[in-house]
Amino acid sequence: MNSITTLELQENPQAYLTSLFSNCNLVKLQLLDGTTRELAYPKLGRDLLAGTLEDGQAFGVFRRSILRSVEFDYQPELSSDRLEYTRRAIGELLSAKQFPALARIAYLESQASKQRVQLLGVTKGFLITNYFGNPAVPIAALGSIELEL
Repeated sequence: MNSITTLELQENPQAYLTSLFSNCNLVKLQLLDGTTRELAYPKLGRDLLAGTLEDGQAFGVFRRSILRSVEFDYQPELSSDRLEYTRRAIGELLSAKQFPALARIAYLESQASKQRVQLLGVTKGFLITNYFGNPAVPIAALGSIELEL
């Protein structure tokens, strides 16, 4: 809980919740599979968290349904871009990116492994790939997407 004490939290929980989101410029995710990821310049949507991944080389989108926990943090060395709320769906966020692009996708199915694909574009709820065995991937079937920048 950063620098706030339990007593301060009990006395004014709404102020704590407000500052938690308004000061955030980094989100730390723990996924259901036990892995952790960090997102700078985070975007919070109705069913997603997105942002620049810790390596700075990819844009990540993670469905809330695959997250075990989230830590909203502030890192002074990052730019002043704070947590942004978005009403955009996953496909809308991705369609603003440059294509073709390499990506790693992970399905909602827990036993499915990540797949590396070249994305040609995003349209009508599908990721269009150049992969013969999987030319159109339904966005609704995905838990996460890591799009190389």
